[in-house]
Amino acid sequence: MQKVVYSRTWKDGKPEDREGVSHCFKYIRLESYEDALNALELRTNAEREKMLTANKELREDYTLRYLLDVETQGSASLLNHTAFTDPRAYTLTVKKPGSEESTTKTVDLLETFNYLLGLRVQHIEAPEVFTAAFERVKDEEVAKDQPMRLAVKGHLKPDANGKWWCRKVQGWMPRDRHKPHGEREKVLIIWRTLTADLEKDNAVLDEYFTKNRIAVREQEYDVIYVNGSNNLPNLLQQGDRWKVRLIEEDFHRLMWEGVEDLNKLKHNDHSNRQQQAALCGDRHGQRGAHPRDPRTRWMDRWCSGPGADPGENGHLRQGPDMPIENLGEVLQAMVELIRR
Repeated sequence: MQKVVYSRTWKDGKPEDREGVSHCFKYIRLESYEDALNALELRTNAEREKMLTANKELREDYTLRYLLDVETQGSASLLNHTAFTDPRAYTLTVKKPGSEESTTKTVDLLETFNYLLGLRVQHIEAPEVFTAAFERVKDEEVAKDQPMRLAVKGHLKPDANGKWWCRKVQGWMPRDRHKPHGEREKVLIIWRTLTADLEKDNAVLDEYFTKNRIAVREQEYDVIYVNGSNNLPNLLQQGDRWKVRLIEEDFHRLMWEGVEDLNKLKHNDHSNRQQQAALCGDRHGQRGAHPRDPRTRWMDRWCSGPGADPGENGHLRQGPDMPIENLGEVLQAMVELIRR
């Protein structure tokens, strides 16, 4: 592609003219399946291990049903919400291609979220970094017996070494993602860093938003995304139509969208296989009573093995090279192998 951009005509690896086109390339490295697995972090618990060691059945059930979901929560590849406090510093540990050596890579959360939303990006502003001073001010909406509201004293001051970093992304997305050419929603995304003091963080966000309110009203945004708990809905004024959504919530929802349906399909498929396993030959020396169903012939490879011999009426008899007699026992053997 770079060669085509540079010149229309090439010969023996050299350009014959400079009739190319102006172009810009964007390279994106996607997280691979192996990257996701390598980044999983299993939490250890001595008390739990002691209990599981004492109960073989409980250990098997816990390992197959709960271990992956429960003990890997918070792993970077499964979306660690606490790492959203600094959108610039979300990292994954990945293996270098062609080796077993691991390295740490920074994940571009801004770009990833744009793709998850299906956002048509119109403008990404340069990052802004601020410092601020604070004061307590009276607020009619705050009860008299409560502390006065914390607000930024004066204005936010640009400072390359400041605590608070903000960056805006503007664009639009289809109101119905299944109708890309239908109605549109105008979107503003505000990414920010968070400190250990949420009250100060939100005072800075309120001031930052107030400073940009005119632009927000002119653009007539429908949705404003922000990371971290915030007070922006309290800043709605008459005529404003925008609503606020948390980036973390929609990030997680969109990232795992469809997984629940997939799990249901897997469960139904497992149940169907167990029911069809009865069609796969003898068990305990007794021949099955059902003729082979053409829809389940794919099961032969599980039930018969290389030495199996089809019996009368299409039933499968035990093969000398296949000591396991039906799919249920095959699955049980696989469980035992994994457990070891």
